[in-house]
Amino acid sequence: MGDKKLREGLNIRFKLWYIYIKPRMKNKVNIKKICKICQKEFIPNKFHPHQEVCLNPLCQHKRELINQRKWREANPDYFKYKEKKSLWEQKRAKYLELWRKTHKDYFKLLRQKKSANKS
Repeated sequence: MGDKKLREGLNIRFKLWYIYIKPRMKNKVNIKKICKICQKEFIPNKFHPHQEVCLNPLCQHKRELINQRKWREANPDYFKYKEKKSLWEQKRAKYLELWRKTHKDYFKLLRQKKSANKS
């Protein structure tokens, strides 16, 4: 009895797949697109049906350059993080500068101890 229910369940799943999913897969696989870079026809990858550029390495390289340019235009301040310091970082830098100026003898003693330990 269990085998019969199992077979019926599998049969229903197969029918659903065959009726609803398979026709959609056919449509996506057979669609040919035109490459945005070289203007040649290509069939997109079945896992990436929205692919706009063919698999030619030159086209892929140009696509990467275009995407990088677009991303940099959209995020102009991303690589300027070193120039932008927060208020805390600015205060900390001033504090350290002042401390180093007032404690120059500390560094001299430290260097003497290090050289004494090495010998």
